[in-house]
Amino acid sequence: MNPVDADIEPEESIGVTRGNLMGTFTDVNDHVIPNATVVLNEIEGNAPRTILTTETGKLEFHDVTPGIPYQLSISASSLQTGHLPRSH
Repeated sequence: MNPVDADIEPEESIGVTRGNLMGTFTDVNDHVIPNATVVLNEIEGNAPRTILTTETGKLEFHDVTPGIPYQLSISASSLQTGHLPRSH
């Protein structure tokens, strides 16, 4: 099993109450991982949201509330599941 690495870059803007969470899912060798399952879980609120990465490993969640804790889980066949630390 290979370790999981994800580069998540939230889009931030002053005065915005909703935003986008975007990134590219890569392995430790910097190869993109297509069709991976990505789950964004709002720790203290709404139900988890699930998407698949694109053929180029891109992921994007729209309408994300900034400033609250989330957990991002990413899994793909032949890779172990990875959890990014809680973030705000």
